[in-house]
Amino acid sequence: WIPKWIQQDPAFATIHPRTLVEGDAFTWEGWSFHVLNPPPQFEQTKRNLNNGSIALLARKGAHRILLTGDIEASTEQRLVRSYGAGLQADVLKLAHHGSHTSTTPAFLQAVHPRLAVCSAGRRNRYGVPHPGVIKRLQSAGVFVLCTIREGQIRIRFHSDGSLSFWTYRSSQWYRLPVHRSLSAPPERDTLPPSNNTAPEPDRSGSLPRPVQPSPERPP
Repeated sequence: WIPKWIQQDPAFATIHPRTLVEGDAFTWEGWSFHVLNPPPQFEQTKRNLNNGSIALLARKGAHRILLTGDIEASTEQRLVRSYGAGLQADVLKLAHHGSHTSTTPAFLQAVHPRLAVCSAGRRNRYGVPHPGVIKRLQSAGVFVLCTIREGQIRIRFHSDGSLSFWTYRSSQWYRLPVHRSLSAPPERDTLPPSNNTAPEPDRSGSLPRPVQPSPERPP
């Protein structure tokens, strides 16, 4: 589904959109992207628009990012049943802007992220991110960043397994150390169901606040 205001833009004539469904894969800027949602048989209606969102597992080397769009609890449950610990990622983009409809405990356990990023506007009328979601993440030892508080967020991955993030309002890089190793990423078009559960996190690597501040500025 493409909004009419986009279709009416003259530049749209030069774009050749492609419909992606679960099982598709593509590469961009050295990253490989595996499509986890929507399933091929998905029928989109006005009532389930959010669950028709594209969910992508991005991988580059040993690093992984899970981009969840606006998926809600029912789709999270389906992904957990299908992939289990195969959903593990270093960074989780919170589904539905951190709404209470998403980021269920079972999904969070399967993804087992180090860092969660929430995209939401200040004083938004929906009250996102939901306080209960943030508390759930913090209780699991996940470091949470939100555009409401941090503004622009930039993440940099390092070869030793650690990652750094920079936020507009701090104008400073912070580094999170190596946390754990991830299971092997799924191969293109061979995303087998998994009933495995995510291992218990190594809390020795989780931190309640940013550490190792560096004066380094983004390029």
